[in-house]
Amino acid sequence: MIARGSQLGHGEDDGEMKATRHRNQAGNGGFTLPEVLITTAIVGIVTAGVYRVFIGTLLETKAGTSQAVYIDWGRRAASRIMRYVEQGQSVTVPNPHKMLITSIDISVYPPVTTVATLEFTDADSDPSTLADNALTYDPDTSVSGDERTVCTHVTPIAGTPMFKVYAAAPQSVLVRFHVGDASPSEPRYYESGPGYQGLEIRFAATPRDIHQQWQL
Repeated sequence: MIARGSQLGHGEDDGEMKATRHRNQAGNGGFTLPEVLITTAIVGIVTAGVYRVFIGTLLETKAGTSQAVYIDWGRRAASRIMRYVEQGQSVTVPNPHKMLITSIDISVYPPVTTVATLEFTDADSDPSTLADNALTYDPDTSVSGDERTVCTHVTPIAGTPMFKVYAAAPQSVLVRFHVGDASPSEPRYYESGPGYQGLEIRFAATPRDIHQQWQL
């Protein structure tokens, strides 16, 4: 009786161990569908966050680089315009977007008069295409094909003439323009990235060879 009971007891233990192993094997077979869905959702959220940070960093870098470029362009343009004006004897402004610089060469006889122009042009009349918005210098209006671009990405400052004779010094000219994104109120014109990039250029220039006019 004791031996038979022992055998029965061992049989029950063996059955329980087999059932336990079967449950363990079933539990280790892989992820359940809810676990897969939750994991996928978490990975998607993390990936989207990382992507947004990455794109934001790229845009901020582009904006910073563009601002540095605009500052360099603006300074170079101001230096060139100053030099062009100083090489002349007189300056006139027929309209807010154009100036005439007159030079007289008295080293020859009869004296030779040369008229140069500095003019703002928008090749396609679309302020959003900044590469077409430029200041163009023509050193001699009597000669074709010698025009040169002083600076691109140029727009007038709202409510301010780009060129104007300086009332306090009629021989001088005021020069004012913006280099950079076209309009602070139009984000669609932001070519440089997030935010409004660029700078305003404002200065006065005076011809240095005025005295030659009085030698004629």
